[in-house]
Amino acid sequence: MVFSKYNNFSVGTLKEEIMKKILLSPTKIVTFLACRDKFKWTYLDKRGKWFLRAKHYYSFGTTLHRVLEKYHSEKYPEVKTAEQVLSDMEQNWLSAGYSCSQEMEEAMMEAREILTNYVTKQQERIRDAVPLYLEKQFKHEYDDFNLIGRVDRVDKHSDGMLEIIDYKTGRDTVSEEDVKEDVSMSIYQLLLRKLYPESKIMATIIAVKTGDEASYSLNTDEMNEFENDIKFIANEIFKFNPEKSEPEPKPLCENCDFKRLCIKYPSFVEKASLNGIKDKLLPGKQI
Repeated sequence: MVFSKYNNFSVGTLKEEIMKKILLSPTKIVTFLACRDKFKWTYLDKRGKWFLRAKHYYSFGTTLHRVLEKYHSEKYPEVKTAEQVLSDMEQNWLSAGYSCSQEMEEAMMEAREILTNYVTKQQERIRDAVPLYLEKQFKHEYDDFNLIGRVDRVDKHSDGMLEIIDYKTGRDTVSEEDVKEDVSMSIYQLLLRKLYPESKIMATIIAVKTGDEASYSLNTDEMNEFENDIKFIANEIFKFNPEKSEPEPKPLCENCDFKRLCIKYPSFVEKASLNGIKDKLLPGKQI
């Protein structure tokens, strides 16, 4: 089951003012399943926004996604050759999150290599598909929540099959199992199925660094099970009480933006000591 690795969380009850139809995205769902406190600081508690830091890998990924959107779009005939793609990348480079100019220059060099290789492979490749959607947000309304997902690309093949394509800029390899277990890819398939119930749908992840790619298509039983999982998780989020939530130390806390907020809870520091990760969370001193 897609959610099997996210089974360590507890829930409470939301306050009345947020007991309303909620908007769920892949990022919100994965955040809640990974850490309900990160979900709290990110989406429910306004104090969290003051602790968010710019991430260079977000800037890197966003830059490449925007360039690839233009490359595959007929709206931008001036962004089709490798030289044009690199020029567009340099003109629209996002610099937030880099620690110094050298780090950013190294990232730009990597981006140039990635995009050059990508365009070369696309030009050599014979595909029987054309882009149907680029950077498209899909939405489906359930009784108690709305499910949304923003897809990098959807290609329509000559046989009518719809292929969801997701670019990954931070990985070198990808397997069929990776696609199968990816929550976002399953959500995209579910949303597209709602719009095209008669079409065959396949999801593909492309590791743009290397060009490695893999695909998977949920069958009817898997799709139904996944949809039930989504409804269950939506209900758990609906019941979650941020006021009664006390943070639990985890390995992912080490690099979390909200660590300084969670350390304010005495129980968090105590549990971190018991779990043997206090030194990683509190290097040199307690905050």
